[in-house]
Amino acid sequence: MKIFSKIILPSALILLLGACQSSVRTDIQTYRNETAGIPAAGTVYIKPASGEEHVSLEFEFYKKKLAGRLKALGLEQTENKQADYLATLGYAVSRQEKDEPSKRVFISGYYGYAPYPGRGMVTADTYGSDFEYLREVSLTLDKNTQQKAEAKDKIVQVIATSEGECQHLSVVYDEILDAIFSNLWRANGSLMRMTVKGEAKCF
Repeated sequence: MKIFSKIILPSALILLLGACQSSVRTDIQTYRNETAGIPAAGTVYIKPASGEEHVSLEFEFYKKKLAGRLKALGLEQTENKQADYLATLGYAVSRQEKDEPSKRVFISGYYGYAPYPGRGMVTADTYGSDFEYLREVSLTLDKNTQQKAEAKDKIVQVIATSEGECQHLSVVYDEILDAIFSNLWRANGSLMRMTVKGEAKCF
């Protein structure tokens, strides 16, 4: 029985860690033109923030998922650049050193430090890496005007930042979108931290 217990306990610990890693914590910063009406219906053209004319298969993957979220708001994605609205999508992943015993937090565009609770019997060495990844997704929604864009044509801009051990944005992208679209129309200048549990695991 003692040998059996030694085998089961590490396995249970691995399963526990896997469950914890499936949660994606995201900081959402929202900037909104509160005088602009909230779109109820219309068409939307989604373009990359990079400004590249010929988009990649990678962008098409992220665009398709975003289009589904916008459709739920009443905005139908179209390839016609004369759409009613223009959505600009940006994303990036960068590697950074882990901060121990404090954890970096993203507040008003700047990084600071906050107390980081201990992991109990699980040490930092258990995770096997001194690095983590900063996943960033940005979304801007504007009225699509043919003339030079003005402030009154801006509707909402969202900047989502998420720190974690998974370097593959495609694995956590749905959870980041969940955080963004849980309330796209937050107050101007607001900052909210959300934790969304996901099914996918990072390898």
